[in-house]
Amino acid sequence: MNELPQEVRRLLQQGQRRAAIELLCLHQRLSEEEATRRIDQHLEDNPPLRPRGAAVLLASKLNFLVWLILIGLMVLVALFLSR
Repeated sequence: MNELPQEVRRLLQQGQRRAAIELLCLHQRLSEEEATRRIDQHLEDNPPLRPRGAAVLLASKLNFLVWLILIGLMVLVALFLSR
């Protein structure tokens, strides 16, 4: 099987499967079914890495903000209860 073009792999890494299929159809003049098959095969052979630890917080600004607020609230509760 041919390696997928770099642009298609980048879209897959960003979680944009549909856009990757469309780009592969255009790039290699494939049918949608064949492009989907190749994308699925690529994902099966190269499963995406899931972020762990601090990378999860950095992946989403909203997630980071929620954790920051929760930690701040815990500090306030600890200060309130220590009096």
